[in-house]
Amino acid sequence: MGQLTDSSVHSSLVFEVNGKVVTDSLVIAKIFKKDHFDVLKEVRKQIVYVDEEFGGENFHESTYVNSKNRRIPKYDLTEEAFTLLVMGYTTREAVGMKIKFMKEFKRMKQYIQNQQNVPKDPMGVLKLTFAALEGHTQEIQEIKSEVKELRENTPLYAIECEEIIRAVKRLGVMLLGGKNSNSYQDIGLRRK
Repeated sequence: MGQLTDSSVHSSLVFEVNGKVVTDSLVIAKIFKKDHFDVLKEVRKQIVYVDEEFGGENFHESTYVNSKNRRIPKYDLTEEAFTLLVMGYTTREAVGMKIKFMKEFKRMKQYIQNQQNVPKDPMGVLKLTFAALEGHTQEIQEIKSEVKELRENTPLYAIECEEIIRAVKRLGVMLLGGKNSNSYQDIGLRRK
């Protein structure tokens, strides 16, 4: 069975791999407080019991890197494979965790379905793009006005005030004709 790559959508119980909602043997071992090696044995036993088509669609062998930097096998399981595997877990805690998993599978499937509700026809894509662009334009305008307001209302720091004072003095000297001019030399004019 081929290795699958994880997408960016993750939850603590289930996640998306190549468009399928799955969990993996590591999560099952952790949540149900079982040794991962034992979970792998149970998964492999279930794979032997089911037909090849069901096994191929619902159990996907992959690997992870452990703390010793070694590649270790694990299995990604669809909701059906998960249900088959944990059906025998009957403690009160196990039943509660099965319910949490089922809810999370449902939530993740809904998320993926919502992601796939993108129009396929060019006009629909164009309308969706235009709507998104309008939304972004509005957001940009709001951000610009907030930045402008911040610039106008932010107090000057001491160093900025000193720079402004120096710039005004340089401008005054320049307007008086420079430091060698008679206007600059007349102290009475400089103070006005």
